[in-house]
Amino acid sequence: MLCFCATSFAGTLFQFSEDSLIALRSNDTIQGYFYEQTGTGLFQCSFFFQGKISGTQGEKDAKSPIKIFHTPSTYDKRLKELDDDGYLYFIDGDWVIQSKMASSDCHSVDANLFSATDSKGWPFSVEKKEQAYGIMTLKGKSTIFAQEKNRKVKDHLSAGEVVILLNSSGEMAHIKYKKPNDENGYTSGWIDRSNLISPLLLMISQIRSPDNFSIEYK
Repeated sequence: MLCFCATSFAGTLFQFSEDSLIALRSNDTIQGYFYEQTGTGLFQCSFFFQGKISGTQGEKDAKSPIKIFHTPSTYDKRLKELDDDGYLYFIDGDWVIQSKMASSDCHSVDANLFSATDSKGWPFSVEKKEQAYGIMTLKGKSTIFAQEKNRKVKDHLSAGEVVILLNSSGEMAHIKYKKPNDENGYTSGWIDRSNLISPLLLMISQIRSPDNFSIEYK
């Protein structure tokens, strides 16, 4: 097991009008997560992705290669047989994901979400941007508190659920999260930060360490 004393991946968090997709960009590196299910929860689709954008490309009318993968916890424990190469398109400010795997796996949820061969998938429109430090998963059942120093319980999350690390203070981490069956979108709370692990392959050049935040990598 390696432990990087860092805040994993400081950058800009992108939230979309369809809150099934989240992404984080730091310099030329993009990481993200997608989760969607049918109304009854019978069919589900989820994956992580990451890639690098060349310095000459912006977030409009560009195409960047991405790696798509599934993991229950850390990157080294991913389901390697489901690894896929795809593309992330920026078209008139919208984000479109191309992936054979995603197109196949997500067909039962929504056949129009992703294209296997071109940029004809669903255009995800950016709705909000803010600073964040990582897309994380929980390594065990976790209690969410309403405030940093107020131990009033707000919620409970299960192992493997995905959260967004907004900031940290002492032993606590400020996160955003969304329950799979919650139609109210993302909400925020505080959590014991020792429960956070990174599901993504961190790139050493991107690591920041403003408060010696310890991330379990693998």
